[in-house]
Amino acid sequence: MSEGKGMPFSIALLRLWDRIANSAFDAHKKEELSAPEVRAYLAQQVESRSTTSRVARDWTRLPADDRNAVLTSLFSKDIYKRPASDETDTEMRGYWAREAQLYSEMTEQLIGVVGSNPILAEDAKAQAQQLMKVLKKKVKEDATIAESEDKMAAFTRSEREFFTMIQDVGKRLRIGATSDPIKAKWNTQLRSFKEGIQNYLRK
Repeated sequence: MSEGKGMPFSIALLRLWDRIANSAFDAHKKEELSAPEVRAYLAQQVESRSTTSRVARDWTRLPADDRNAVLTSLFSKDIYKRPASDETDTEMRGYWAREAQLYSEMTEQLIGVVGSNPILAEDAKAQAQQLMKVLKKKVKEDATIAESEDKMAAFTRSEREFFTMIQDVGKRLRIGATSDPIKAKWNTQLRSFKEGIQNYLRK
């Protein structure tokens, strides 16, 4: 399954786990669960909601291999411990940290392509402009989500923190994707953008 297709299910599964985690530990009558136990319990809970939830219904229609791949990507730690009473959306925070890391890696790749040379070869320039187009499109999509009060109100705290961060640091990328990377001093803004991402990851 592609990342694009899997992402909506990933978010829905993490939100569900946040709500039912304690019941999973209660059902197993222990304070620690293995990844297979977490995945099996979560899969069972999603299936039980397939008659009342469109997302759950769409999930159950996926091939078993696709469902297993998404669950494994989300829940692969050796041990899961019962969350403390004041601990919320732990797995969700990890998910958005990985999304932020992806932004950091995309930015680092762009910085590497542009380099520090005073002149950029045409093929490298074209590659940089394409990468910038992809980066700015992703930033715009995520920043637009942060502008929706209804969506933000329904999000968990970690989701709100991630989208608010992208909306904020995205303002540091004022360069156009078709501008000259050297003349427009792309790397100055890219490094500032990456610094904002890294500050989020360090929290």
